Amino acid sequence: MNATSKFRRLFNPGWTWIPVVLVFAGLIAGVYLAAPESHTRAEVTPIPEYSVRLAQRERVQLSLRSQGIARARHHIPLSLQSSGEIIELDPAFESGRWVESGQTLARLDPEPFVLDVAQYEHQVSAARLHLQEVEANAVVARRNASSKATDFALFKPQLSEARARLASAESTLQMARRRLRRSVLVAPFSGRLEQVSVSAGQQIGAGEPLGRLYSTPEVRLPVRDDWLQLLDADLMSVQASLEVPVILRGSFGGRERVWPAMITRREGGLNRNQMTWLIAEVAVDPGTLPLEPGVYVEAEIQGAVLDDVFVLPREALVGKSEVWVLDDGERLRRKPVQWTHRDQTNVYVTAGLEVGELVLEQGHRHLLEGARGRPASAKDAAGAETSTLASATRTRQ
Repeated sequence: MNATSKFRRLFNPGWTWIPVVLVFAGLIAGVYLAAPESHTRAEVTPIPEYSVRLAQRERVQLSLRSQGIARARHHIPLSLQSSGEIIELDPAFESGRWVESGQTLARLDPEPFVLDVAQYEHQVSAARLHLQEVEANAVVARRNASSKATDFALFKPQLSEARARLASAESTLQMARRRLRRSVLVAPFSGRLEQVSVSAGQQIGAGEPLGRLYSTPEVRLPVRDDWLQLLDADLMSVQASLEVPVILRGSFGGRERVWPAMITRREGGLNRNQMTWLIAEVAVDPGTLPLEPGVYVEAEIQGAVLDDVFVLPREALVGKSEVWVLDDGERLRRKPVQWTHRDQTNVYVTAGLEVGELVLEQGHRHLLEGARGRPASAKDAAGAETSTLASATRTRQ
């Protein structure tokens, strides 16, 4: 076969696809050989970070929270036990005015009562004179009496009658003097007046209401019975005299106000929720607006001082009495703890932790024992404070 026939055979229409295939195969081989070498990297799982608190023992002044509605400690009607004409009224005897204990509010015309006292004083003198005459006659009768003399002859019943007459006259005089004293209306305690309805010259009857007087308010504060051990006082004794400071806060007159008070006693008994009641009395300060009955207040009760406790965020507690800690190998460990009090912000742990342990500030049930973790920052790991406690005064040990 000559060269011309070979050339014709190569470019025969039935064989034209072979050069095309060879060209594409060469391109693919070049691309494959020129491609950079790929590097396979292992997937790295990030270690979770947690906000932690460095466990440290502290000295804490507890503050317990409660609330209540102010009510008057005493609330009584005012009236005179004698009838007569009002001749004198104190200018302060008006609704809304404040009066002091022992202050004279109203006075009746004293002349009828003075007259009664004078008459009964005369009766007492007459009865005393009569008794002296009978006693003298009895002395003479006993001196001259025979062995068969009767009691009447010896003036024994006469003496009994004379003594009873004097006692009756003296009792009547005492009652007349009491009516004279009661012709004056005196404030039995310091307080505020209301519903006053009397004027000078008015004729009143005995026991007729002239107004009402209520004393400084007190607040009945419900607390859990197990909180009693957290107060620096002997609240378990009903007869104990208490002095526990408390701050009352409430809204009155369009403003938020603060009233200092003192818990002076505890009511006995518990309700179905195991709550008992502390009674806080509000001191009267002439320079401030007094607490009025009916005002809702929130109370901050000064509690006892706790030594060597760990103060943790309330959210650190898991369940009833467990927390999560990070061990030295950065592994999560769940630890049971004992705590004595838990408020809106913190929980006060007494046992179960060691100084220097890293406690998670947010405890979660879904965390796994032994899972890896690390502090969110060096600041957390160093145990710096992340918040200012509003409910306790703290001192590092």
